[in-house]
Amino acid sequence: MDEALRRANAYAEAGADAILIHSKLSRPDEILQFAREWSGKAPLVIVPTKYYSTPTDVFRQAGISTVIWANHLIRASASAMQAVAREIHESETLINVEDRVASVNEIFRLQDADEYSAAERIYLSSSSRASNAAVVLAASRGKGLEAVTEDKPKVMLPVAGKPLLRWLVDGFKKHGVNDITVVGGYRADAIDTSGIKLVVNERHAETGELASLACAAERLTGDTVISYGDLLFRSYILRDLAESEAEFSVVVDSSLTEPTNQSVRDFAFCSAADDRGLFGQKVLLQRVSSDAAAGTPHGRWIGLLNVRGAGVERLKAMLATLQARADFDTLDIPALLNALIDAGEKIEVQYVHGHWRGVNDLEDFRRAGDFAHGQTPLSEPGAGNGGAQ
Repeated sequence: MDEALRRANAYAEAGADAILIHSKLSRPDEILQFAREWSGKAPLVIVPTKYYSTPTDVFRQAGISTVIWANHLIRASASAMQAVAREIHESETLINVEDRVASVNEIFRLQDADEYSAAERIYLSSSSRASNAAVVLAASRGKGLEAVTEDKPKVMLPVAGKPLLRWLVDGFKKHGVNDITVVGGYRADAIDTSGIKLVVNERHAETGELASLACAAERLTGDTVISYGDLLFRSYILRDLAESEAEFSVVVDSSLTEPTNQSVRDFAFCSAADDRGLFGQKVLLQRVSSDAAAGTPHGRWIGLLNVRGAGVERLKAMLATLQARADFDTLDIPALLNALIDAGEKIEVQYVHGHWRGVNDLEDFRRAGDFAHGQTPLSEPGAGNGGAQ
């Protein structure tokens, strides 16, 4: 200790800006003794690699000026890289890791590489324009969720630290879908309106999904994604849907063709089954039904519909036609899809295999947190189907 103090004083007298004192012990005893005996000629800096369990306030009270938490970032990055490499090796795809890693834009930002960012916009941009508007149906309280929705609608339930709706809105904005209209109903006053436009279905308790969509009909002025409000999904699903050039396109999960509980619905019957070895196959939706006995479904519609170009006006016209029906208040979005198909419209199917989750009951609510945290296998076949007025 005497030698350490002698050297430290010599450095300070020579003009050192600070003194870094180190100890290999797992306890801070040597550091604290040095601090007590130090003359104060220069600030003290420590690197508590071995004695990291010591409360920081102990160092503060001892007069330590600066603490360096050495090499923990590189050690953390090594663990993360090993985990990502393992996942890619085992799954042979990036789908399960893309939402967990920094975007290319973030890497360019950290490098201050404006030239690279500009080049990416030119050479990596999609040839098709993506939809830039969305309508989110969020009017329901949530059957089976009454215990947790007394003071808020289902879309404001906290999932992994933020409301379910915020996950959805952030996902839209990540892909440039910034014009977002949310149709509220039950406890609409509790909906966080930052970054969205809120319209309210005042008759939400006695009407269904189409009545909520009708409340936002005048917001349908261009390419738009229509979504249930209780969905979580991996970002590639929205990216691929929003970039579809079809006038009508939907997302169907081919991994869920058999009902596992009574809440399973929205079975999708398509022109062809999902051939996972044939990427980009053109498949059309033929019917959406909650009756699995109607045949062998090819999957389930997850609650996402993209409308583009002239399809927007034709969808609005069909919505107006359905409003003239006596049973309009009971109709849901699948009824609209089926009506469009019956009218001769072609609705293209984008198949996925898991990677999404809906919130229909308390068990779904619990699993949603796991999904958002990435604590369960992302391709786990058990995602629930979302439904929202």
